Amino acid sequence: MKHIINLILAFGLVLFVVSCGGDDKKDSTKDVAYVQYYNASPDSTKTYLSLKAKKYNALNFGQAMSRFAVPVGDNKLSITGNNAENKEVKFHEQDISLGNKDNHLYVLAGDYAKTDFIDIKYNRDKLDEENKKKENVDKKITKMQVLAAHVSSGTQKFGVYIGKKEDGFSSAKYFSEIAYKGITESQILTTGKYVIYLTEAGGNEPVFTTSEVNLSAKTVYKLLIRPAFGPSVKGVKLDVVGHSRAVTSLADINEKVQLRVYNGFEHNDKVIAKFNGKNSESHQQEVAKWGVSSFILTNFGDYDVSVSDAATGNMLLNNLLVTYNQSDSKSILLYPDSEDKLKATVLGHNLTPRSYQYQVQLLNLASDTKGLEVYFVRSNETVETAKFKVTKWDFTKNLKIWLPKDNYTVTVVKKGDNDTLNLLHRQALTLKDNLDYTLVLTPDESQTWGYRLMAFQ
Repeated sequence: MKHIINLILAFGLVLFVVSCGGDDKKDSTKDVAYVQYYNASPDSTKTYLSLKAKKYNALNFGQAMSRFAVPVGDNKLSITGNNAENKEVKFHEQDISLGNKDNHLYVLAGDYAKTDFIDIKYNRDKLDEENKKKENVDKKITKMQVLAAHVSSGTQKFGVYIGKKEDGFSSAKYFSEIAYKGITESQILTTGKYVIYLTEAGGNEPVFTTSEVNLSAKTVYKLLIRPAFGPSVKGVKLDVVGHSRAVTSLADINEKVQLRVYNGFEHNDKVIAKFNGKNSESHQQEVAKWGVSSFILTNFGDYDVSVSDAATGNMLLNNLLVTYNQSDSKSILLYPDSEDKLKATVLGHNLTPRSYQYQVQLLNLASDTKGLEVYFVRSNETVETAKFKVTKWDFTKNLKIWLPKDNYTVTVVKKGDNDTLNLLHRQALTLKDNLDYTLVLTPDESQTWGYRLMAFQ
């Protein structure tokens, strides 16, 4: 009997492993449709897809759900998000009918105040047939399917091409031109690495070229032209969505980057930061104590950064290497170490606009602190009743928290004996201007409790 039970358990384990493989598996013998959801609304809150009142995973902008099976027949669909009062609301409620082997990628697009609902429907029967052909099986040739959709409101029409890097744009396969909410026909190609090109409407030269992306699974890849922010010239990125929740986000290979400096080093009144790139790019910023410089637009690449005292010219730091990949927006943060020598770290920024919810990232650059707690206290709350807080905020630790749009008193404390709270800093913070915030803690002897919390976007 024990032997039989072990066999049953082993068989169940095999079934589990098979079900979790990388490629789409053979459709069930039951009549089912397949559904995915992708959030292309940049200033939205987290949103959920609901079918027959079942609410699926919450998605932020640029995130996707895995493809999943749904019984065929009539269904009720809706999208759920949060409003200005941080209450859940439903929109795009509709009755739908799902047929056997239907495939849908549902997309929420446009500004959150007035979103659009896009249904990308496709058929993968030919793809499955190609991968079953004897000549392909014998030669171990695998096929994938690819289509493109324009889900970036307010941006131009594009022509879409795909090809091998070594063959160049002239040999790339053409899909079609698509405007916002447009969807191309599918193409079936051999799995492998590809480059995607976008041209302007009527143009014959690429204005957007991706790096190589590996389309290696026997699945349907959806190339989504979605909004981008910061240094993006055309205002778009290209997200690749397969059958899983993983999203590959691609910028133009020639996209610019943004760099700036925050001077949190209290021992010099003003510093000069110099950036030198490998292709003779050179930039210089003079930054006063507690100051944040403006963003500089420059080419992507690796930069060596040096920092000197503006008054004396004495070198304070000269061995920092910072990498800026395409479309990056990063700040160099200067601070004192435990011996009061200047150190630096790098912090990236998400410049996606916000409406009702903001992401705040906190970086602790006070070397003598550990295990701090930060409370975001609203007008009707105290530290004890505050709903939003972060804990275990150690030196150099970067924490993130989502906050609804509101006015807060940010209170930084260190727990003492008998759970008493020792106050390190307290200041007002109003979430506004539709951009995320960064809070950086540094030592500052001029402050009441010896620390400064700098807030910037």
